[in-house]
Amino acid sequence: MNRAVAELYAPDIITLATKPDTPRIPFKHEVFEEVVEWLHKEGRYTADMLADPHAHRLIEETYNALNGAIGASITQETPEEMTYALRNNAFIFSGFKTHRTLSEVGLELTDEEGNLKPYAKVLEDVRRIDDKYNGAYLYAEYNHAVHTTQMAVKWQDFVRDGDEYNLQYRTAGDERVREAHLALDGVTLPPSDKFWDRYLPPNGWNCRCTVVQVLREDFPLSDSEEAIKRGDESTQSIKQQMFRFNPGKTLEVFPPKHPYLPKGCGSCQLRLNLAQGKGREECVACERLTKQQLRFIHNEETKKIKGEHRPLVNITSEQFHCGELYYGDRERKDLIWHCHNTSEIVVVRKIEGILPTLSNADTEALDTSKDNYDDKVAKGYKYYTIYEFEAEVLRNGELVREPFVLKCALIQKNGRPPQEHPYCIIPKSKFKKRE
Repeated sequence: MNRAVAELYAPDIITLATKPDTPRIPFKHEVFEEVVEWLHKEGRYTADMLADPHAHRLIEETYNALNGAIGASITQETPEEMTYALRNNAFIFSGFKTHRTLSEVGLELTDEEGNLKPYAKVLEDVRRIDDKYNGAYLYAEYNHAVHTTQMAVKWQDFVRDGDEYNLQYRTAGDERVREAHLALDGVTLPPSDKFWDRYLPPNGWNCRCTVVQVLREDFPLSDSEEAIKRGDESTQSIKQQMFRFNPGKTLEVFPPKHPYLPKGCGSCQLRLNLAQGKGREECVACERLTKQQLRFIHNEETKKIKGEHRPLVNITSEQFHCGELYYGDRERKDLIWHCHNTSEIVVVRKIEGILPTLSNADTEALDTSKDNYDDKVAKGYKYYTIYEFEAEVLRNGELVREPFVLKCALIQKNGRPPQEHPYCIIPKSKFKKRE
């Protein structure tokens, strides 16, 4: 695995990143040193240790750098769904990168006889790991994130216009253009053509190629099959094939076949669909990172709620069981903390405008098997009210409307009239009513 990563970035990226005039990507290397000190005290590294706050700080430090690249490329017009998806991908990438980094650090903790080295010696030996992952590699990944996000954002404009315009692949047009990319220069095809599923730039580290809209009558249409064949023939190495994806459709900043990421995920049922196999290191890492990623988003959204501090409002409708819903910061937090992915969080952020459109009112009993059942009863929970609504979500790079269910807690205490408070949203396809 270490060899695969090294070959992916060497030799051109290493050479470019270590030049004196190459700008350095902001990264607090003292965070790396603190993690090394923690691992030295533990005397080992295993994937389950990703759940520790020390490891999480290193993940966040990497994510902050990459998120800066994403933030520099999105615009006010960028769909919120896309922004969340790209940032989610960057967080998961940062997590698995940290896993690879710490796996290498773990190998440096002991000498050839298996004895723990002195901390000073370990710190000296892992300098090259820090320089590699948090220097040269991060430089390439940051630049890639900038360009990938730019192209993903442009793709939304292309999709919006449909096949009214054709798209044309263009290189930077100078002596630095790679032969593989030169072979694609001038390819002109509509956005709906499958060519763009594989060859939307960037098509490699520090790729400067782009795609522009052109009038259909200004340029002859390329032969799609011939263009794909030309692209396949000029990008045959494993390193080149890795970049065959469309970030505007997959909503991924980084190639899904990057060696940081696990392989053999098959039909894994985890939400991120990254790995499967109980006890497998990659699967343990995936499980830890999935939980961390969701907790990180929940915390970020909670900070936003505290900062915005919207007043409590009551929304009236004949559809509501009590005639009105109460919606404020507490309800927003409940909804956020019950979300299982970024798509649901984006829906929650728009829920206030959706509440007046709720329909198909129903009820659901409290779950008596839950540990917090008695606590809810003490707080006045009687049952849940259920409503249906539709909301826009991003699927394959396009906004589509999908049905959801909103559960509200009907609360009544101290003889006061009952009140309904939004509690959680669930995709209708996953909702099963409890009688």
